[in-house]
Amino acid sequence: MLYNNYLKNIQRDKTHCPFCSDISERIINKNEYAFLTYAVAPYHKHHLLVIPFRHTKSFLDLSKQEVHYIDDLLRESAELLHDLGYKNSSILMRDNNTKNKSIDHLHYHIMPDVRLGDLDHNNKARKMMTGSEIKKILKDIHKFRKPPDDKIIHFICSGNTYRSRLAEAYLNSKKIEGLKAISSGINAEKIAVYPVRWYTEKISEENMLEKHLSPYWKQTTSSLIEASDLLIFLSRDIFELCSSFQFKTPHKIWDISDVDLTKSDEKIIKDTNIAFMEIKKKVDNLLLIEKNKGF
Repeated sequence: MLYNNYLKNIQRDKTHCPFCSDISERIINKNEYAFLTYAVAPYHKHHLLVIPFRHTKSFLDLSKQEVHYIDDLLRESAELLHDLGYKNSSILMRDNNTKNKSIDHLHYHIMPDVRLGDLDHNNKARKMMTGSEIKKILKDIHKFRKPPDDKIIHFICSGNTYRSRLAEAYLNSKKIEGLKAISSGINAEKIAVYPVRWYTEKISEENMLEKHLSPYWKQTTSSLIEASDLLIFLSRDIFELCSSFQFKTPHKIWDISDVDLTKSDEKIIKDTNIAFMEIKKKVDNLLLIEKNKGF
């Protein structure tokens, strides 16, 4: 199928975005905010794309965290092309609704250094790749990059400076192949005054979790939720606050109380240690269940 005909088909349905759906089987690698894939209507057979999970039209709408994680995948893309034998590569990003941008979901093209336009690098009309052509491209790529197989477990609390951060650190300290924890806070941008709370640091140090404790809080976003395979809400009220995301991701609701900052430091230390013991027990039970499923 010619690419122009494909575009006419998807443009008839204004609600459909090819980068927001039907992408899981095409992902070469991903992180919390973006994914690396291949172009199905390539300028060149090794034409890669980096796409943010969040549907946005403009680079200027990206958060600093999104830009950082996108940059990681852009670098990986350039390294992959180098591994495939190309000395030079090009990165192209068309911002907002420019004339030559066929899909409005922001995306970055990474490819060997070739001319761009409606024609491919052989001066022929761009075509959609066939299934056998895609398999051949993936075979080339997987010589240097294994397909992503990490299951992402996402812990969500309010400020992401205490409960979810400890759950993330404790799970990641297990160093289980094929499993990765992340965390965020639904109210982090509003209430997170410090990168992490002092009692979180104390528990982390006492349990040798410092190198697994993420350095800064994250705000819960739809893109983080979409990148996750399992959501763990640290309390029911957090789950209810997140209901506006209308997610379909599998989830669990725990009952881990937040700290009462009106109490004395001694009482806070006692309560947070009790809460951490409960977090450890729940994470251990979760890992047992996931192990039986196969990570």
